[in-house]
Amino acid sequence: MIGCSAGFVNITKIKGVHNAMKTGILGAEAAVESISKSDEGDMSAYSTAFKSSWVYDDLNEVRNVRPAFSKGALVGGVAYAGVDSLVLKGRGWWTFRHTKSEEERLKHIVSIFHSLYLYSR
Repeated sequence: MIGCSAGFVNITKIKGVHNAMKTGILGAEAAVESISKSDEGDMSAYSTAFKSSWVYDDLNEVRNVRPAFSKGALVGGVAYAGVDSLVLKGRGWWTFRHTKSEEERLKHIVSIFHSLYLYSR
């Protein structure tokens, strides 16, 4: 997955278009390389290119901000985001993980939009 569909958004800078375009370019270059080598389906060059790109560095710095909100609610999330962004600059050795899948976290939002759609008809 590349671009916005993979969640390559820097939440603190609200910078997603740049990351989406760069990861799209990296994905296209890896696909061309795979096809030119007649090694269709091997996209390992994408992972390597992504980890050596500025997008990885940019997102690695803010990797704990969004999960902090699910662990510490609004006040704890804001406090952690401030400390992590301003003091630590993302240099912490820990990484918070989401406890639920993306589908589980967005299920209630999808049901709200579905209800609004049905109501508007």
